[in-house]
Amino acid sequence: MTIIDEQQLVIVRRRDCEWCGHKGPSEPAHISARGHGAGRRLDVGWNLVALCAPFANACHHRSHNNGRPNFEDLKALAAKRAGVSINDWEEALFAVQRLPNRSPQRLIEAELAGLPDGARRLVQQVLDARRAA
Repeated sequence: MTIIDEQQLVIVRRRDCEWCGHKGPSEPAHISARGHGAGRRLDVGWNLVALCAPFANACHHRSHNNGRPNFEDLKALAAKRAGVSINDWEEALFAVQRLPNRSPQRLIEAELAGLPDGARRLVQQVLDARRAA
């Protein structure tokens, strides 16, 4: 499933860096992105983290070059901000990745039925964003 939401990216750019606290503007870092095997763009709040980027050793740069914050750090930041466990965050991501862009309602309902509450809430946010687009 693909969600492209430029407004969501603007919101993230206005935040301070969520890793080191450097004053914004920041760059939106996609936690699950093409480089992590998703192959799709997912511009939803729980898949984005604000990372500083105005200098060479910034958090966003380090996150792409085997430094910290790493993938696990970013998942933990996003899960905490969303108020869910890391496991629920991962379940939501895997569910969204399994759903094609034009999923029939019965497939969506079946996918949601098997998810824990926190994951179901995050997937619902994606579905709502898709409807709004």
